[in-house]
Amino acid sequence: LTATCEIVDDVLDLLRQPIAIITDELTQIEENELHNKKGNTEEDLAIQRQKLLMIERHLDPLETLLRRTLVDIASSANESEIRSLRELSDRANWFDQRIHHQLDRVKLCMDQLHISAMDDLSTSMYRLSIIATIFLPLTFITGLLGINVGGIPGAEDKSAFWLVCILLIGLAVLTFVGISRALKK
Repeated sequence: LTATCEIVDDVLDLLRQPIAIITDELTQIEENELHNKKGNTEEDLAIQRQKLLMIERHLDPLETLLRRTLVDIASSANESEIRSLRELSDRANWFDQRIHHQLDRVKLCMDQLHISAMDDLSTSMYRLSIIATIFLPLTFITGLLGINVGGIPGAEDKSAFWLVCILLIGLAVLTFVGISRALKK
């Protein structure tokens, strides 16, 4: 039992450095994202997530072993052995919580990246809708005025051209006012 406790203690000591390295790398990724430094942020986050999950995969059986051992020897072991096992179990639990905390950081960073991408997409769609608002009526009007058929009202009247121009300017002003009000909101 003492040898097992020593081995588990050594394994837990080995986990400290990788978790610290991953924590530092996540901090660096967060700082890069905060300062809008472009890079492979999503890929870096995925790598950190894989590392954390791999550590967790190795830590889970160790925690299970400690809990089972505590239950199995609770009646036959002396107080110092039980206390030693409980301390190791608490330490393993602390590492597990630390890993879950880092996984939460990864998830938060991924969510922020997705929100940023959605904001960029929303801005692009907004610009596209403004362009469509401007050019759709213009396309309709040029198509309408480009019809070469007889019987167009005002085709023989020279003032009809200016009337159509005034109507188009009025339509442009109304469109501009509508877009301006939409932008203010």
